[in-house]
Amino acid sequence: MNCFQRPARRSRRGQAAVETALVLPIFLVVLMGIIECSRAMYAYSVVSNAAREGARYGIMHPTWTDSGANPDPDNIEARARRFTVGLDRSLLTVTTTLPDGTTNKNDRIRVAVAYSFRMVLPFTSLPLRSSATMRIE
Repeated sequence: MNCFQRPARRSRRGQAAVETALVLPIFLVVLMGIIECSRAMYAYSVVSNAAREGARYGIMHPTWTDSGANPDPDNIEARARRFTVGLDRSLLTVTTTLPDGTTNKNDRIRVAVAYSFRMVLPFTSLPLRSSATMRIE
């Protein structure tokens, strides 16, 4: 009877190795998917916050839309870019518009931020966009 028990143990050891070889790639793909989704959610949160901060700054200084209107480099776009910590700023676009056409009190200002999020997979990117519209004070 001893001769029949040993091969059964060896086949069980081999079975565990085969199961590990089959499950490990699936586990790693799921893990990488979770990490990529987390990175994308963080990037979207940063883009959304940058749009809000740019609009908030714009309602306080509505004529400071670009460096030509404001000699100080601290304009609406620069303020929005300052809040993009952890993102590649060369892939970021900030657009400031005045939906009502003027910078009078109670008119609106809109700041839109777009970012091309690059995934770990080569040649793939995800466009992230957010905008904030506020009334000028």
